[in-house]
Amino acid sequence: EVDMELAGLARLRQIAADMVGPEKNAGRIVSDMNKKFASGMLLVSCDPDDDEACAAAGILESKMLVPLFSIMQEGIFVLNGSERCDDATELQHAEDARSLIVILSKNTLRCVSQLLLIARGMQLVNEHRGSPLEFAVIPVSTPGFAFPNGEYFHRDLRRLVPDIGDERARIHDMFKTLA
Repeated sequence: EVDMELAGLARLRQIAADMVGPEKNAGRIVSDMNKKFASGMLLVSCDPDDDEACAAAGILESKMLVPLFSIMQEGIFVLNGSERCDDATELQHAEDARSLIVILSKNTLRCVSQLLLIARGMQLVNEHRGSPLEFAVIPVSTPGFAFPNGEYFHRDLRRLVPDIGDERARIHDMFKTLA
């Protein structure tokens, strides 16, 4: 039985562990579920309530793991991959991460925690510009993602996060890099 209290990727990992059973690869799957964030990791953000986004984050993590370890020891951490993170924890992880990959999915533009993380990531990009440890926000679009229009930034985003302030411009900046 699936524990629906688990965060998106952890829920998918639990299903995978149940399917393969203890005699197969379940030990690795369970260890992935218990992974903790460490400073310098590559951080991956996805909407924890979107199974497609969580699956994309898990696939990206598994494909990048070996090549990533050849250039950095810290590894990769998927937010909400093992347990649900609150906004403050996510923002702190961004502060301590090497870079941020954002999985853009059908509900990204309505996922407040992901939007705030994008804004913080773009602020870190600006703060670290020109330094030896430049920060990057790397958007990865899934097929269900629809790019925002000007109306989104002027009306919808303000409705979703009334006290959005400077974050609105930072979020907009990330999407301008894709246009």
